[in-house]
Amino acid sequence: MMSYGDPAQVPWFLPEDKAEPIVRRAAEGGVTVFDTADMYSGGVSEEITGRLLRRLFTRRDDYVLAAVELTLTPEETARLEAPYRPRRPFGYGL
Repeated sequence: MMSYGDPAQVPWFLPEDKAEPIVRRAAEGGVTVFDTADMYSGGVSEEITGRLLRRLFTRRDDYVLAAVELTLTPEETARLEAPYRPRRPFGYGL
């Protein structure tokens, strides 16, 4: 899930419409565990992942969403390059 995001920020990020066929194929193939983190594309990948899973699964109990939270000091966060800087404060959670 780490490659989903805004390609204007990083050229290899996939927007939601390009990510959807990948996640759809995984879901149709029986994949039910998905992993993401707030660090991937500044949290955009989590938003895309959430919307896709909501569309592809009938019930929330049908899949597992594992999310990792990266905790940085304000100084560490300030040093991150713009595409990797979170859009919301760390600790926000899901």
